[in-house]
Amino acid sequence: MIIAQYDRSAQLTAELERIEQAHELDPALLHGGIFTRAYTAFFSADLGTAQRLLESLVPAEHEQSVFHANLPGRALALGHLACVRWVVGDPDRALEEAVATIDLAVSLEIPILQALCHIVRARLRYLRRDPLPIVEQEAQLAVRAASVDIGLLTEASAFALWAQAQRGPLALTTIEPLLDSLRQRLTAVSTCSTLVAQVLIDVLRISGHVTEARQLTDEILAFALAHNESVYLPELLRMRGEQRERTEPEAAERDYREAIELAHATGARSLELRAADSLTKLGGARPRRKARF
Repeated sequence: MIIAQYDRSAQLTAELERIEQAHELDPALLHGGIFTRAYTAFFSADLGTAQRLLESLVPAEHEQSVFHANLPGRALALGHLACVRWVVGDPDRALEEAVATIDLAVSLEIPILQALCHIVRARLRYLRRDPLPIVEQEAQLAVRAASVDIGLLTEASAFALWAQAQRGPLALTTIEPLLDSLRQRLTAVSTCSTLVAQVLIDVLRISGHVTEARQLTDEILAFALAHNESVYLPELLRMRGEQRERTEPEAAERDYREAIELAHATGARSLELRAADSLTKLGGARPRRKARF
């Protein structure tokens, strides 16, 4: 899970489920097993399973559950559930849950949990493309909170750099330290690298570094396919399509259509809508072909 070998996880997660069903486990152990299965399902784009499992870890007050007393576990699961909500097309509920996650983490006074929860909210602000001042503020909060963990700090810094690039193009030398951190991450704690990469692809493109943006896009697409970190694959295909529009419009169209089909098949409604919008804009920008009779 941590090194993003989702392509090799099916047997292990199935074994976890069998253990959960066959034994009466300590609630903390049970929570850990269910969360692991949910996390793996999310990044493998099995969104229905991820949502169902994470919802079981954040029971409502009136629901009977062994997980009510596990507040750190609730914060962890609720933050990841918020990410699932956005991908499946419920951005407002996603943000509500992200806010609730931070409130809970602050009350628990666990620094690493607070850092993770701030990262989740920064993710959502970026994914929603909320107004720039809001994204900037969330990114700055995430950077301060994430100083306790180098992996989280890399992601938080990527959001902060994206916000900075919105104000004006950045020199490649300003971006390169985070590109180096990402590439190191791909060989170690590589989970969620597809999201960090798309942020940096955006930064490179905004700043006019077209060749480097395309190189990183191809690199991270290969990583996503090799590791089955598929949840953000439609967005990466859409981003490659954008980069191809001017020189390879037909290839761009294929990328958009593939992104739409993949997002639709996995239930990633937000990503499906974004790819469909790109395809519509491409159709409007391209000259119509004359019909043949």
